[in-house]
Amino acid sequence: MALQPISIDELRRRNETSQQKRAAEKASNDTTKKG
Repeated sequence: MALQPISIDELRRRNETSQQKRAAEKASNDTTKKG
């Protein structure tokens, strides 16, 4: 099985979703500390 090359669009999409997850986690952590 040959590995399929990842398109730049796919890399961008993964990068964006990971950044959004990190931002969401940080926001939930901040609200937990305040509470």
